[in-house]
Amino acid sequence: MTLFGTTWAIFELIPNVWRGVRGREGTAASVLIAYQVTTLAGNVYLAAAGWQAWSAVETASAEDHLYLDLTYVRDHLLAPLRAHLLSDCVLYVALPELRNAPMLLVHHLITGMLAVLATEPSAYCHYYIIFFAGVAEVSNVPLAFLELGRLLPLLPEAYPRLHGAAWAAFSVSFFTVRVLYWPTLAVRFWLDSLGTLHDNHRAQHWPVVRTYLVANAILTAMQLGWSFKLARRLLHMLPAIEAMCPRRALGHGKSRGSFRGPIFVATMEWRQRQLVAFETTRPALVFVYRASCWAYSLVGITYAVCLPRLPPDFQNTAIMSGRAFAACLVIQGVLSFVNDAICTFGYQMPGPRKLWLSADRLVATSLTANAIATARVWGASDQSGAPKELAIALVLSFAFFIPSRFSEITGRMQSFLFFHSCWHCLPCVFASSWIILSACRHAFSAV
Repeated sequence: MTLFGTTWAIFELIPNVWRGVRGREGTAASVLIAYQVTTLAGNVYLAAAGWQAWSAVETASAEDHLYLDLTYVRDHLLAPLRAHLLSDCVLYVALPELRNAPMLLVHHLITGMLAVLATEPSAYCHYYIIFFAGVAEVSNVPLAFLELGRLLPLLPEAYPRLHGAAWAAFSVSFFTVRVLYWPTLAVRFWLDSLGTLHDNHRAQHWPVVRTYLVANAILTAMQLGWSFKLARRLLHMLPAIEAMCPRRALGHGKSRGSFRGPIFVATMEWRQRQLVAFETTRPALVFVYRASCWAYSLVGITYAVCLPRLPPDFQNTAIMSGRAFAACLVIQGVLSFVNDAICTFGYQMPGPRKLWLSADRLVATSLTANAIATARVWGASDQSGAPKELAIALVLSFAFFIPSRFSEITGRMQSFLFFHSCWHCLPCVFASSWIILSACRHAFSAV
């Protein structure tokens, strides 16, 4: 707390513009600034120590990931983390401005318990602690400036550019480290830990392992919850899609379409008019539809993360390597979003519309054919950790494309949004479940 006292004395005793300024609950600005400086110093140290160790540590097995005893982690991450959490908890209780954030106190108490269990009764999880308690703290560095702006509303007004830069840095670092990479590493941690629960030689560590698994699930859920709040905040701050991607002009034709034989075929203009209206009248449905485009990228990331732990039969697909398939799935998420979520609603993208449509259909058709062929190969393998019915469900889920396409042709765009969302999501859900179950089974059989 020496840093806290020193900072408080500087801002309290030396004449400056913040003397006499108080927070939302009446706490002196000098106290709130001292709190944030103390928190920022701890975050910077942990982030720097974590990045340095993360780039240098080398582990070859799940055994090392969980039970390697690293003196560097004890001295430069766990010891400072405990002190950092203790000082923060004391200030959370003491300062009225901080008492309205009970989830942060819960987060700190859980993290503190894990920091103790990492060394008592023996070393545990030091490899993963480098990231979760070190590297991940990088997003909290710009957050300190935003938090101070929340406690002292005059600060963003006095330094708007600094506040905006802090928002940008926090958003990028939080989504990169805590939304994308955190769950990826959490999957690896769970696979390693679940394998440990089947190792009779490690029976004495099972209470610690189970505690870490529960705590990791809670902390990961917190990260995802905060990410949704941050996403909503950013959506209000960012310009609308119309400002970034101008919409193609709609014609004035009143025709909805015409019959071609027994089938009514709606005009592109009528389809687009309905989608434009749904952005206002069915915003939740449109949001789900647009979000479903990224299901391909999520299953690609899942496959890439689990690939080293999958049985040999699952490390390749019917027509390409596993790594290539995972990369193509990630790319398909981007193409699907551009074509389905932006161009289909009439927004303009750089380049001709047919280019984006052709790229999306080419990659999607290739991946669909590969997925169906791979489901047959994986389903016949005795290394699969999932019921064979899952392979049948995966193949059948592609059939949602039929009602989706029929609804689009006939102009029933609300049904189109529903069925096309199912076409995006269900195969990816079945594939991800199959991959994770097979990786877990393979990890258990290796113990």
